[in-house]
Amino acid sequence: MHDTGFNPPAAKRARIAPTEVENGQPLRGVVHDPRARRLGGVAGHAGLFTTAADLARFARLLLAGGELDGVRLFQPETVRLMTSVQTPPGLPRRGLGWDIDSPYAGPRGELFPLGSYGHTGWTGTSIWIDPFSRTFVIFLSNRNHPTEAGNVIALRRAIGTLAAQAVVGFNFSYVPGALPPEPGSRSPAAATTTAEPPAPVLNGIDVLVKRKFAPLRGLRVGLITNQTGHDRARRPTIDLLRSAPDVRLVALFSPEHGLRGSLDEAVGDTVDEPSGLPVYSLYGETRAPRPAQLAPLDALVFDVQDIGCRFYTYISTLGLCLEAAAQAGKKFFVLDRVNPINGLSVEGPVHTGPSSFVAFHRLPLRHGMTVGELARLFNRERGWQADLTVIPVEGWSRAHWLDQTGLPWTNPSPNMRRLTAAILYPGVGLLESAVSVGRGTDTPFEIVGAPYVDDVRFAEELARAGVPGVRYVPIRFTPRASTFKDQPCGGVLLVLTNRDALDAVDLGLTLALTLRRLYPDQFALGKLRPLLTDAATLTAIEAGKPLADIRRGWSAELAAFQTTPRGGASLLRLLRSVQAARFASSRRRLRSRAAPGGVGAVRSGTKYGHRMSRNAERRPGIRLDWRFHGCASPVPAPRHDGPSAPAVPAVCDLPAGPAPRDCGGDDAPAAGPGRIPVPRGLAGAGHVRRGGRCDQGAPCQRAGPRAGAPYVPGAGLFRRGGAARRAGPRHRRLRHRTL
Repeated sequence: MHDTGFNPPAAKRARIAPTEVENGQPLRGVVHDPRARRLGGVAGHAGLFTTAADLARFARLLLAGGELDGVRLFQPETVRLMTSVQTPPGLPRRGLGWDIDSPYAGPRGELFPLGSYGHTGWTGTSIWIDPFSRTFVIFLSNRNHPTEAGNVIALRRAIGTLAAQAVVGFNFSYVPGALPPEPGSRSPAAATTTAEPPAPVLNGIDVLVKRKFAPLRGLRVGLITNQTGHDRARRPTIDLLRSAPDVRLVALFSPEHGLRGSLDEAVGDTVDEPSGLPVYSLYGETRAPRPAQLAPLDALVFDVQDIGCRFYTYISTLGLCLEAAAQAGKKFFVLDRVNPINGLSVEGPVHTGPSSFVAFHRLPLRHGMTVGELARLFNRERGWQADLTVIPVEGWSRAHWLDQTGLPWTNPSPNMRRLTAAILYPGVGLLESAVSVGRGTDTPFEIVGAPYVDDVRFAEELARAGVPGVRYVPIRFTPRASTFKDQPCGGVLLVLTNRDALDAVDLGLTLALTLRRLYPDQFALGKLRPLLTDAATLTAIEAGKPLADIRRGWSAELAAFQTTPRGGASLLRLLRSVQAARFASSRRRLRSRAAPGGVGAVRSGTKYGHRMSRNAERRPGIRLDWRFHGCASPVPAPRHDGPSAPAVPAVCDLPAGPAPRDCGGDDAPAAGPGRIPVPRGLAGAGHVRRGGRCDQGAPCQRAGPRAGAPYVPGAGLFRRGGAARRAGPRHRRLRHRTL
């Protein structure tokens, strides 16, 4: 750290940002705090000068346990001690020299978990370090130049939130090892899941082992499986059945991509070398077991991980094998597995045409079901009357994503490499024959592009559409496989920021609408037909209709599917129960949600959205997300779909029945039977209100980092020689001047 120290020499003064002006001269290279100046510029609370590069090295040293580039400065025990809570119960949580969870922990933002740590400086500096995602955020400003009137509190918080959103592949909603929230805490990080579910989540194979293979005793079985067929400890199902008492494993059947999941082509019959068992391909000359292959068997066992999307072919293999077992009079066992993208979200048009290998049954694009539930649905609705047994999952909540279960991830197919890709797949996968979706790159299904795409303009247009839960980074890439192989492409990297808010099918349709509008002659819209299977939606995209109109075209069929019984209860009732549990936090999030491109809504008081902007409904990009906000009607909810979207109606009509819970704001009309009030507007991104309202006669000042933007008073600002200006609760007069 070459530029860090007290009393910097005159040679470095030109690089130092000035602070307050005193006696007509700005303080530059001189400690701002008057007490530290009286101590000769060296004090424990102020006077340290540094650079972002030096601070970055220090942050890396702490993340590495006190050692960097072969030099150890601290023992790991020292780092753990000073970055863990050292304050007694009842006081704000701090370590030794580090803030963890106090009223001054604003740089943590909305997403970094409790247990991350940092520090703020009086002149507008801050550093925040998250050991869980191994991320650090450095913000150096001189907010007190030329006077003390500047304030960066809201900006620091927004930067912390944006930095966490930019961390690709880390799930901030589930952080094992994070601190639990204090009782009654309203901290955004209090929503972070910090503990495993009460009991271990078990897939069907784990339950079968727990039952000592009793359902299969005395049977000769054929196993339909691939590399995902393993238990919680990653022991292959093949090995478990081979060693099971009184169970004879006779043959193996492999779905698309083969037994080891490594092939992206047609697969032939082989022999499994470790076991010596024959492997019959179900993705070659035939897609279902032949009668001769079933003859020596008493039962088929299915153990393959699905990802919750209609055109992912493993569920078609499931259906074809179940039908073959029914025709041959064989037992059929499904070792159920959790739906990795949760069992609640249901999206997209329901397939109503003839059955195909990418649209086997009457399902929406994102079906929200497990393979066991699908097997029961196929058997019932197709009248096969198969001798079907489902070994169920245990300990799984339908609201759980895979990374909230403790179950291991194994790539279900060569290009399905991360949970993020699986979440995006029901929408992004629709376009894979028309454009490149990243096959042949390191991030398949997380990038979209084509040789004719202007990446910067494409990203701007997508951001303007305002699909919640995702951001777009303009990129250039060259896929080494599939569509546009070896051709340089322009496109976007899809950054998942809120998977609970994202509707993946909406994202896919928005991509298609944007490409069709920008590149009508190059974008091959017709190639979406085999996976979308909805001619009306394709026609609407071609006509450039708004997304809201397109959704209305399939809403009735989707509502009917949502009321179909799954595992003993309708999905709609399950959705409503989850919404009730999330009601309180959801209404606050609804009232504070702002445009993705802004720095985030700034709170000026103790409530979100107090005195909300009257013209917020007309601001580009402002959205209301109706999912998980108490409106569980099968009637499609209205949405904003871009800058030209109509104003949000004050209520949504529900079917007759008990009045649902109020999901509205403070200024919403009173609830009536069958109606849910919602807020009339949202505060604009980055706007700061003084005293809970906009100053009359002057435009709102933005907290965004644009050149020349004035700093404005906000919550937590202390003025020298005066009372604190704060719309929220009273607070202590403390000043942090370190750094």
